[in-house]
Parts: sequence; structure tokens; C-alpha cells
Amino acid sequence: DETDRAAVLLRYFENKSLREVGATLGTSDDAAQKRVSRAVERLREFFAKRGVTVGAGGLAVVISANAVQAAPVGLAVTISTTAILAGTTLATTATATAIKTIAMTTLQKTLITATIAAAVGTGIYEARQASTLRSQNQTLQQQQAPLAEQIQQLQRERDDATKRLADSQAENSQLKANPRESELLKLRGQVTRLRNDVEQANDPVVKKALRWKANVEKMKLLFAEHPEQQVPEMKLLSEEYFFDLARDQDLESSNGVRKAFSEIRQRAKNTFAYPLQLALKKFTDENAGRLPDNVSDLKSYFKETVDDTMLDQYKLLFTGNISDVKGNFVLRDKQVVDPDYDSPWQIGPNAYGPDSSNLEKAGMESSMELLAPMVQSFMNANGGKTPTALSQLKAFVSTPEQQSAYDKLVKQGVSFGQPKQ
Repeated sequence: DETDRAAVLLRYFENKSLREVGATLGTSDDAAQKRVSRAVERLREFFAKRGVTVGAGGLAVVISANAVQAAPVGLAVTISTTAILAGTTLATTATATAIKTIAMTTLQKTLITATIAAAVGTGIYEARQASTLRSQNQTLQQQQAPLAEQIQQLQRERDDATKRLADSQAENSQLKANPRESELLKLRGQVTRLRNDVEQANDPVVKKALRWKANVEKMKLLFAEHPEQQVPEMKLLSEEYFFDLARDQDLESSNGVRKAFSEIRQRAKNTFAYPLQLALKKFTDENAGRLPDNVSDLKSYFKETVDDTMLDQYKLLFTGNISDVKGNFVLRDKQVVDPDYDSPWQIGPNAYGPDSSNLEKAGMESSMELLAPMVQSFMNANGGKTPTALSQLKAFVSTPEQQSAYDKLVKQGVSFGQPKQ
């Protein structure tokens, strides 16, 4: 170690006394003696392991005798003077130096060889360590490359999640402010989920049941998206009744949707018409045949509480006494949602029902309106001539609505715009 090395250098290479060695190392003479002896012994063991056998005392003598000496004073002057001499002199000097080198003792050669071997071994070890560290560094870099990519991917996912969270919070705030929009989103999600279930179902019975349920949810969604298509009487429809009405409806075409809307509205009207008839009869019976002055006067004559919005759908056709009424009906719908498909309902003390004549008339007029573009197309294609038969318009049907109107008029036996007498 460093202390042993310093002791050997001081004692044998600098020819210091043990007292001087102890003073330099900060110990006593005896401690310096022990330090030097121990160092020589370790050095002897070092050589012994490498095949050079020598006693500790002999090793100390050899070291002292062959210690490297400082260059004599005036050597630089001698070298300069020698450089002026002839080449033969230089050759002689070189030869003498070579002979002196050859004359080195075996121990000196061994010491030099061992020292060089140790230095070379140390260099090889350090080089190998450096190579190993470089290899480990490259391995770590290769291992860290995927980790760096994963970190970047996680950061991107974190940013996306943060954005989605912000969007969700904004959407939740909007939904809280607009409950109807929340209901629409819920229904749309249910319809999508049920349609996926229908596609994945293999059992025919299960598939049919899922298709019915999907149709019912789609019907609810359509009414939610088009509140103007609803009537207050729909509140009276039970969940089971609505399911039966909606499960087989055609909701893939515009005409099918309109028809489905109308059928459910008409059934809802029918559900309310009977209690309304009973309330009207009870009123006239308890008031000596007198009719109410306002439809709202009937409210207290219902067996169950009735919503004002339902009563507000109807108007009085007559007032006064029931004996003055012409016909069976006293109350009638103020208006219908879809004149092409809906019939206005009429209610009297002893009867109620839809006015189908109004529907037929409205349906005929609507069908004729749908034919107008077809007539114009016919005239454009025939130099302005007007068609003389309904069949001439068949080639100019361009939409499902026009096809439905055309088929309806053919079924009713229309001779180009004029129904049969």
C-alpha cells in the first residue's frame, strides 16, 4: 500500500535512516523498522508467487545495491560535449551502455519484467473494464430506448385522457343544464347497444326479442328527438302497451316513421276518449242535460285526476242543452299533428271515435300535392302537354313518398286527380 511503498522508497532508494523514515511517516524508529520489514516481506511474497525465490534479507541488500540513483551533477554538460565528438566516440559510448545493460543482474531483469508485467496487466485489466463498461452502457441505452418510447406513449395517452376528461366535464355541465339532451344521449346509446346485440345473437327467438326491444327504444328516441310529434294523452300509455304498439313498426323509412307516430298518437287518444265520454255523460246527467260551458268544467267528473293539457286538446262544438245537439258528438280535437295520417277525435255523451272522413280528404289532398312534381316532369318531357291518365306518371316517380302517394291514388281508383264518383 502507499505507506509501505513510501517506507521502502525512503529506506532503500533515498538511503534514509530508520529515524528519518519514522519522522517522515510520523512514527517511531521501531515502528519504521517494522513497517520497512513488513513491506520487504510483502515484496518477497510478491516475487515468490511469480517464481522468484529470495530471502527478505537478500532482497533488501539487492534493492539497496541496485536502487535507481539521481543523475550526477554535470551530466547535461557531458552529454552536450559528447554530442560534439565523432561518431566513433558515440558508437563506443552506446556500446558501453549496451554492455552495461546486458550485465544487469538476473534479479534486476526479473524485477523489471515483473514491473512491466504488472503495468501491462493493470492496463489490460483497465482496458477490459472500460470495454465492459462501454458494453454495459450500450446495453442500458438499448434497454432505455423502448422505455423512452413507452414514456412518450404514456405522456401522449395522459394528454389524450386529460383532453377527454375536460371534454367529458364540459359535456356533463351541458347535460346538467339541458336534461333533455342527457335523455337523448341515453336513448341513443341504448339503441346502438341493442342493435349490436341483435347482430350478434344467433338464437332466432332471442334475436326477435332483441329486435323488438331495439325498435321500442328507437321509437322512444324518435319521440324524444321530435317532441312536436307527441300528444299529452301519451302519458296514459303503459310501458307494456307502448311496447306492443312500437315493436313491429317500420322505422327505417320516413313514411313508416310517420305512420308509427300516428298510430301511437291515435291509440293514446283512444285511451283518453272513453274516460272523457264518461265525464261528459256524468256532467249532463247531474246538470239536467245541460252541456258544460268550458271543457275544463269536466275536470272534476273524472274518476282519476286528469292533466289540464289533455283537456286543452279539445273544443266544444255545442253549448246549451244536450237536446239541441245535432248528431252524437259535443267535443272534437282542436287540431291534429299530421293531417295525412291522424284523424280528429269526436266525443259525445254516448259515443266517441275518430272522424275518418277528414283523414280520407286530407290524405287525398296530400297525395295530389306529392304528384305535382311528377306532373311537371311529365310536361317537361312531353313538350308541355298535361297527362291524361294516372298511369302516365308512373315513370316519373322519384321518391318513396311519391311512390306511396301514387299507389294510394291507384288503389282509390283516381282518374288523374279526380276520385271515382
